[in-house]
Amino acid sequence: MLEKQIITFKTVDNVDILADVFTPPGHSPSKQYSAVLYLHGGGMVLGDRSMMPELEISALVSQNWVVVSSDYRLVPESTFSQGFEDVLGAFHWMQTEGKQQYGINENEIAIMGSSAGARLALIAGYMTKTPPCCLISLYGQTDFALNDQSWMCLRSQKVSKDVAFSAVHKYGIRTGTAPDSPLTASFGAYLAWAVQNNELLKAYFGDEHGCKKVLDEYSPCLNVHSSYPPTLVVHGRDDTLTPVIHAEIMFKALIKQQISAKFVMVEG
Repeated sequence: MLEKQIITFKTVDNVDILADVFTPPGHSPSKQYSAVLYLHGGGMVLGDRSMMPELEISALVSQNWVVVSSDYRLVPESTFSQGFEDVLGAFHWMQTEGKQQYGINENEIAIMGSSAGARLALIAGYMTKTPPCCLISLYGQTDFALNDQSWMCLRSQKVSKDVAFSAVHKYGIRTGTAPDSPLTASFGAYLAWAVQNNELLKAYFGDEHGCKKVLDEYSPCLNVHSSYPPTLVVHGRDDTLTPVIHAEIMFKALIKQQISAKFVMVEG
């Protein structure tokens, strides 16, 4: 069984934002280690740091990597940009305190994310002062202009507004809702309701939800530049939550800027 340490990398309004740290066998802080920051999925509404698959953690620590799986603030109690600020906070912690406490090489930190976490990872590629050494996007959304073509498997769910809002704004700042939490069903209903009623972007960005400049700023495919980190894009061909076009346009943007990139299309 994998051993982990739970750390607080940031505190907001007396709420600790946590991450799990996994170290390789024989770990010593006096040595230097490559590291990966993992960001969970859940549409920015659900999920927590426990969602990183154990198989992935085991594979990484067996190759002498330090793994950090991080929480971040969730909507609608917080905004999209506040959630991303926490990603920057986790990355900064790895570069500073993580370097001192776990021997993390600040120049060899990768960021990997799933779904919404993948979008956050890709945004970090152009919004960090010192960019990650590489990025891994697992079925990530890359362009807010495609929002109407996304979330298709949620659009047919039957959900009432009463159920959707049964837990919203009742627990203060949320930094994670675990898959086995009794609140997951409530917030899952909220996510489906927000998608069906075109309210998700408003939950993400508040009064700026209709501002093209803001949406473009957080659309990774529009912000790839010549010094963007090497990137691996992985996506399922028949994904009904995040259609594969998100991956295709991201990969196209990477190639256009001559970034070292690989696109893995998974059947199904």
